[in-house]
Order: sequence, then C-alpha cells, then structure tokens
Amino acid sequence: MLPSNTLGGRQAEQYSKGWNEVLEKADSAQGILQDFQVLKIRLQNSLNPLEVDWSSPLDNINAFLEQLQWNDVPALAELVSSKDVALLREYAQTAFADDGAQARSILGFRWNQLMTEVKQCMAAEIGLESQIDSLDQVFLNGPTFGPSSDG
Repeated sequence: MLPSNTLGGRQAEQYSKGWNEVLEKADSAQGILQDFQVLKIRLQNSLNPLEVDWSSPLDNINAFLEQLQWNDVPALAELVSSKDVALLREYAQTAFADDGAQARSILGFRWNQLMTEVKQCMAAEIGLESQIDSLDQVFLNGPTFGPSSDG
C-alpha cells in the first residue's frame, strides 16, 4: 500500500474506507456487486481532475439503490412520493418568494440527488433497470402528488 503521506496513499485510504463500509453493511454478494458497480460509476463521474478532492472519502451512500433492492415498486413509489410531498409542503410556498433561495436550494438538492442516483443505477447496468422503468410508469400513470395522496 502507498504511504498515507502521499496523494495516492491518502486517496487509497479514503476509498478503501468507503469500500469497507459497503462490505460491512451488505448482506448478499449480489448487493455488494450492485453497490460496487454504482460506486464505480460515481467514481468515474467524479474524476474531473480540476475538481477532485482527494482528501474526502468516496460517497458510498446510495439510498435509492438500497430502497430499490428492498422494496417492491409500489412501496418504493409511495416512499419516494411521501418524501417529496413532505418537502413540497414544507418549502414550496417559500421557494417562489423573492427570498426563497434556500427553499429552492433544498428542493433542487433533493431532486438532483434522486436523479443522480437513478442515473448511476442505470449506468451501472446491475439488473435493476426494469424495476426503475416500472417505477417510472407508476409515476407517469398514477397521481402520486396532490390532495388524493393525503389518504
């Protein structure tokens, strides 16, 4: 292993920490492989030489992948919808005000994070594409937002 006082050593140390965390939380070989495939895509996307922060660990959290692995499509659609409805209720009104930059930032961050995780799962080609397509169809065909979602 490279000495930790070199750039390559620090990089290897940070990434191995993230990979070890994936191994510690995984409960199946398929889950480990899926996590690593998504991490590979995330790493490739983050390697813009002008912006790499080698002192930070590779972000190994992919909530969407975990939810996709453990929930059926209708349950996942409800989970995603309920999170977004809660955010919209809290921030939508202030987001459109002149001083709503913080609210817009919070909403934008949530949707950008979800979009990025979905893109990474699709790019990793880990066999969950049909579930993502089905989830997309649930959102396209069903009213997941609005008064009818209040129960």
